[in-house]
Amino acid sequence: MLADDKRGVGESGGPYPGELATDATIDILARDAEREARFLAQLPQVDPTRVGLFGDSQAGWIIPLAATREPAVRWALLNSGPTTTVGETDYWGQLAGQSETPPSGTPAAMLAQVRQAGPSGFDPVPYLQRLQIPMLWMYGSDDRNVPTELCLERLVALKPGHAFSTVVLPTTHTPLVLPTGLLSSLPQSQGFDTRFFPAIGDWLRGHGLTQ
Repeated sequence: MLADDKRGVGESGGPYPGELATDATIDILARDAEREARFLAQLPQVDPTRVGLFGDSQAGWIIPLAATREPAVRWALLNSGPTTTVGETDYWGQLAGQSETPPSGTPAAMLAQVRQAGPSGFDPVPYLQRLQIPMLWMYGSDDRNVPTELCLERLVALKPGHAFSTVVLPTTHTPLVLPTGLLSSLPQSQGFDTRFFPAIGDWLRGHGLTQ
């Protein structure tokens, strides 16, 4: 496994592109992921047919772009990765409090506001439409950063003709259990939802990617 920090973070070099998911930032991070996949596929101890990308959150935008451009990517696994646009996702996060503050309304009311605002910013759907690799999305039913219900709708529309799978757990944006749904309750967490890693393992084994 090759794991890294974003540019300019931790021990990674280069200029930090910032947290805003602009088209330029998504492109930069996608190109980094493409280079990493090519590097792994060229290592003599690595089976190039089993090289894939695993990412969290903004990876929902980065990985589809990288995978459409780099044939070395043979599969992808995303945790809380949005299939909605940047604008829709950010607006949902503002309304839902991003697990920092309580939601501003019921899930249905907030979702209605997001639908009314409509899509804006980077959209991963055109790239997902072109992909023929197996992909798994892990979501939390109470995600307060990403609109899980709307993401699932987009995936249902895309699923015909694609090897796309989803798993939804009763968690938030993190697979760590938050007793109150807020990050402030993390010290009382019992850890990862017990179904998180088994679901990933089952999917990987089901696609011949691990023993």
